[in-house]
Amino acid sequence: MTNPDHHEVSKVADEKVLSVDSMHLEHSLASGLSQDDAIFLRDFSEAEHKKVFRKIDWRLMPMLMSLYLIANIDRLVHNIHDHGHS
Repeated sequence: MTNPDHHEVSKVADEKVLSVDSMHLEHSLASGLSQDDAIFLRDFSEAEHKKVFRKIDWRLMPMLMSLYLIANIDRLVHNIHDHGHS
């Protein structure tokens, strides 16, 4: 025999999850995302999120570090040139 209180607790928990999901979806839609994009982000798992960010980090960070190095070298050359050194 099933416990009716267990079903009530489960039903309340499901309603809270749906409420949070709908609030998240509404916030995403209000920020300018399409409904398809908002649903995609809502269903995106934490493992997938970490995998994508790791991939972005490995592709983007070397380029950003190179640009930072070039900017600092350029600034150094500019400062040397401004102080009259040839």
